[in-house]
Amino acid sequence: MIPILSYTFLSTFENCPHKAWHRYILKDVPYQSTPELEYGRTVHDALGDRLTKGISLSDHPNVVDKTWDYCTTIDKLQDTDTPVRIEYFVGIERGGSPCAWDSSNCWFRGKADVAVIGKTGWLIDWKTGKKREDPFELECQAMLLQAHYPATTKWEGEYFWLKEDNPYGLRHTLDPTRTFKRVAQLYGEVTRYAEAQEWPKRRNPLCGFCNVRSCEHYDPRRKS
Repeated sequence: MIPILSYTFLSTFENCPHKAWHRYILKDVPYQSTPELEYGRTVHDALGDRLTKGISLSDHPNVVDKTWDYCTTIDKLQDTDTPVRIEYFVGIERGGSPCAWDSSNCWFRGKADVAVIGKTGWLIDWKTGKKREDPFELECQAMLLQAHYPATTKWEGEYFWLKEDNPYGLRHTLDPTRTFKRVAQLYGEVTRYAEAQEWPKRRNPLCGFCNVRSCEHYDPRRKS
């Protein structure tokens, strides 16, 4: 059974369909947390609480220093008529119509860390890993939000790299229509592999970090 689509699933699928099959369809690969992932969750929760509840970031002084300008800007926007969504879960149906994240008809879903909904939409995605500018995640968020806010005529977004000395990412112009076409194309590939019950393996630089042990490219020597 094909799962509800998401950026994470499609990103994994593009990297290696076989890994996506094990991780999201068979679900026979155990989830493995890491200190880095736990730190990322902690920071995202703290920033969400700061922006929605006004809870201090005093336990995260480095985050305070780096996000001060952004947080104060978002505070000011929340005092206006411009809708601002924090930790915002949304979904769309197969034809692109808006729906709830947990709707039975949901086809693709995702979450925006920060979404400012004006005539031009502005997305911010907090990142606690190494800097790697790939706007597909932001594009998927814009695609989802466009369905819910069709009056927005332009979308821009950026990553904010909290571990970097210079945390500011590139400002990306996002095209929801083009992204929907890309997602639909990937969904067609997923469907074909599911019908054939054959999920090809793609050897790639992430093989050394993959935990699909049944694959011949699995390399336990590279696990930390």
